Amino acid sequence: MKVAVWNCRGAGGPLTIPQLKEVIHLHSPSVVFLCETKNKERYMKQVQNRIKFEHSFVVNPKGRAGGLALFWNEGVQLLDIHSSDWYIAARVEDKDTSDYWWLVGLYASTDERVRVQQWEIIGEKKREWGEKWVVVGDFNDICSNGEKWGGRERPEGSFREFNSFISANELVDIGCKGVPWTWSNTWEGEGEIRERLDRCLGSVGWVQKYENAVVEHIEIEASDHCLLLMDTDLKQRRAKRRFFFDQRWARDEASIAVIKRAWGLEQNGSRMFRVVKRIKECRIALIEWNKSLKGNTKAKIQELKEKLRSVREGKEPCNKGAITTLKLQLSKAYKDEELFWSQKSRSRWLKEGDRNTAYFHLSVVAARKRKNISILQKANGEWCTSAEEIEAEISEHYAELFNSSNPSEFEEVLQGIPSTISNLVNIQLIKPVTDLEIKQAIFSMFPNKAPGVDDDALLCCKASKEEAKKVKEIIQTYGQATGQVVNFDKSAMFFTKNTPNRLRGEIREVLGNMREASSGKYLGLPMTIGRAKNQVFGVLKSIIISKLQGWKHKVLSQGGKEILIKSVIMAMPTYIMSCFKLPKGLCKGISATIARFWWGGGGLENKVHWVRWSKLSEVKGKGGLGFRDLEAFNVALLAKQTWRVVTNPNLLVSKVLKAKYMKKND
Repeated sequence: MKVAVWNCRGAGGPLTIPQLKEVIHLHSPSVVFLCETKNKERYMKQVQNRIKFEHSFVVNPKGRAGGLALFWNEGVQLLDIHSSDWYIAARVEDKDTSDYWWLVGLYASTDERVRVQQWEIIGEKKREWGEKWVVVGDFNDICSNGEKWGGRERPEGSFREFNSFISANELVDIGCKGVPWTWSNTWEGEGEIRERLDRCLGSVGWVQKYENAVVEHIEIEASDHCLLLMDTDLKQRRAKRRFFFDQRWARDEASIAVIKRAWGLEQNGSRMFRVVKRIKECRIALIEWNKSLKGNTKAKIQELKEKLRSVREGKEPCNKGAITTLKLQLSKAYKDEELFWSQKSRSRWLKEGDRNTAYFHLSVVAARKRKNISILQKANGEWCTSAEEIEAEISEHYAELFNSSNPSEFEEVLQGIPSTISNLVNIQLIKPVTDLEIKQAIFSMFPNKAPGVDDDALLCCKASKEEAKKVKEIIQTYGQATGQVVNFDKSAMFFTKNTPNRLRGEIREVLGNMREASSGKYLGLPMTIGRAKNQVFGVLKSIIISKLQGWKHKVLSQGGKEILIKSVIMAMPTYIMSCFKLPKGLCKGISATIARFWWGGGGLENKVHWVRWSKLSEVKGKGGLGFRDLEAFNVALLAKQTWRVVTNPNLLVSKVLKAKYMKKND
């Protein structure tokens, strides 16, 4: 089923209906929701006839502002329709599954105070809509500055209400394909601003039912808003997949025999070549063996349930032995299902068990939507939108990246690298690797992960044209020697505040107009920090809120929430707090967010906090739960850095800090 959602900015525009008809002809949506129509029911009935839809429901505008319209065809059943001046809700009958779900189309107010009231109304109405509902339309707000292009950045606190609405109602962003924004102020040049004001948010139950649902952003000249096309039954394009070892195989003793048989096949060649060939043979053997198994544990669970039901409802006396065997098989099938989704979710902090299958499953669905590459910009500024174009662009990019450009000048680069390896160290490096070392290296890695590398470089120098020329020379020499080209689009300069603007301009010219780092992050830390620390570090709170999405409250037990808070949330600010003193208000705000998640977090109603957070932050021996006191932890980390400087005066960081802050002290 396809649903078209569009803020048309007036249904009477000269291009509005022609372009809407064009979209309907190309994509054949079953339902069309229009907001900000600015026209009354009489005119919207004419629109219905022109786009050839059989049914409609219209909400008249107030004067020349607002207005909503819902159109649908005979093939779709929309029942129990109710509305307000800013939303239309309808129950959609799913003929394929004889089930139903609610479609809510809205046009949120541009006034933040009114929007908060509208969010509260949705929180109350969701009880009527049940577990499966999706809300679509123009929300007139964004979740973070990452959904805004151009113009000044908004303060982090301005996103709080919208993020709280999403979290409190346990909604999941369905994601999007196409251009990442949905609205533009249509200005040209530096004054242009683009934002993702329109979106589709689904409840946990709806997303689980329609996990392949996708939303496409379609740019239309008739409005400054994109049209959103939601497809609940997108046919996934099957692509060649990499081989992954299924952890469920390790629980089946038959897999050991399969691996031994494949590993024992005779191979020719060098030792390492034979190892690679044996690994390949094991992979092929496991794939063939897996085909003979019932890998779909969900279907196996249903099959075992049916067998149990038939045995219990049979006319013959119950065979207790058969029932016990079926129960054991069912228990194993549930564990296998949980293990399968645990592996796919790649969640290292939460172990299988304790009814976490729903959490693992939703993590996979959310990650798929977040990581899907639906649009890619070429080097010339054009956009790739189809899967074929994106594949071709990525292949071409890496083909160019790995082509050699006749590197030279190796000696000049090597002369700048000091020789720090002694003869004793060199002997240790070149001696043969032992079996014990191989085992220790392999066993130290997480079983389902692979180590990676970082390739960032940080160059520090005095702010002068001569130093800038030297930096440019180093970069050019490095490029000649390695055949790599420095990506200046991802590079930036940072000046101390006492550097004159004239000198900054001269250095910028020397380095090819490299951009100045006025904002952004490096290793997760803000590159520039001013006096407004709450705004600079406020992004940390936004990240934590996103990690504590409302749907997680619904699918995690209290024990699961404790592990999430301790293993993930409390660890997130560690690096920042080891470098900076965070404002007390921010620490209290983060603690309050975590406390709300711990005590309830699901609905908009206020949950009772039965114990103070300061008490929960006590160690378990004193009656607490061992949650960290963020303010005290921040001070402890900074004290640890101070002790490091005192005890290791020869470290580079110690020398830099002493030179800057302790000039008069030894």
